[in-house]
Amino acid sequence: MEIVEIMESNVKPNNLVSEFWTEEKFKHSQDEWTELLKKTNADPLFLSWSWLHAWWSVCSKPSDELFIIAIYERNELIAIAPLYKENDSYFNGILRTRRLQFIGKRFSGGKGVRSEYMDIIVQTDRQELGIIEVLSIIGADTRWSELLLSDFNTSSLNYSYIKTWLNKQKMHGRIESQGHAFIVDCSATFDEYVKNLGKNTRLKLYNRRKLLETKGSVEIEYINSGNKEALFALMNDLHAQRWGGVFLNKLNKHFFNLATGFCSEKLSLKYSCVLKLDGKPISVMINIDCNDRIYNIQTGYIEGFDKRIALGTLHIGYVLEKAFNEPSIKIFDFLEGKGKNSDYKSRIAVEGDFLESSRWLRSTLLKFIFRFYDKYIRR
Repeated sequence: MEIVEIMESNVKPNNLVSEFWTEEKFKHSQDEWTELLKKTNADPLFLSWSWLHAWWSVCSKPSDELFIIAIYERNELIAIAPLYKENDSYFNGILRTRRLQFIGKRFSGGKGVRSEYMDIIVQTDRQELGIIEVLSIIGADTRWSELLLSDFNTSSLNYSYIKTWLNKQKMHGRIESQGHAFIVDCSATFDEYVKNLGKNTRLKLYNRRKLLETKGSVEIEYINSGNKEALFALMNDLHAQRWGGVFLNKLNKHFFNLATGFCSEKLSLKYSCVLKLDGKPISVMINIDCNDRIYNIQTGYIEGFDKRIALGTLHIGYVLEKAFNEPSIKIFDFLEGKGKNSDYKSRIAVEGDFLESSRWLRSTLLKFIFRFYDKYIRR
């Protein structure tokens, strides 16, 4: 794997110093990274050191080049741009490209656990100073031909700065995807939440508990170190039945084991659980607890169990009730995306932040090709 050395300190009139972090520096930066993250509006899960370093350790390729920009002001870290470059090509290898993108994302393929709410990490009281310096360094680097901003959080204070900068660069921009995340505010009571649901949604999420209980003994088993592997295996089985492939393959499982766990330095899995009927698993959820928010990473359940019972939605109801009863939990985050057969998130949650994936072509040939394609072919 190519290693980029920390660049020579560039002391500026405003006492800013910029560095490119090596892999060794990245490996030992957890405390410094975490301390900065607390002073920002960046997402505490997907932009955490634990999540991104685990992704880089497991998912990076030998040809990838780490491109983490760190900005210091009087020896205080005020910004981190968690980026890397990958080699890719178009037209079966004929046209090569060097893509700059967020750690945690790979446009060229490779299934994995999706990272969302991506952003540049900047201390809130140094927002303009930090983001402008990061963008100047990105723009000055000539060794990339396209910039990918996948699942970028448009609610970020950086968004307007970045869009303004991009529009001045004479690049060709194209939107790849857009969509809202969906959240439930857990600051009220579960009873109030259920009461405000639509009649049919309330039936699926809560009232069908009575029907399920007529079929046998209902139990929620939460994850622990002893049943973690069994829960992961169950998720893979149910995911394969529903989607035709495993959720946690060997690579993704390694990533998950690095990033999450039960000790203090890892992201918590404690709200992951299995819904059982007479001891038999019928639904499973993987959730990650970070700060005051639970993120719903994946849900799997037995399809065709009973046409009157929406197992996934019913399971969500049990976990939501637990979240409402936990004083430390403020938000249950269903992230961006829709269900396989219905847009269930919009019925049980409200719209949260808007995520946008955009690609910006800088090389002359790429701009020409994609401008033509987008104008005359793309629909």
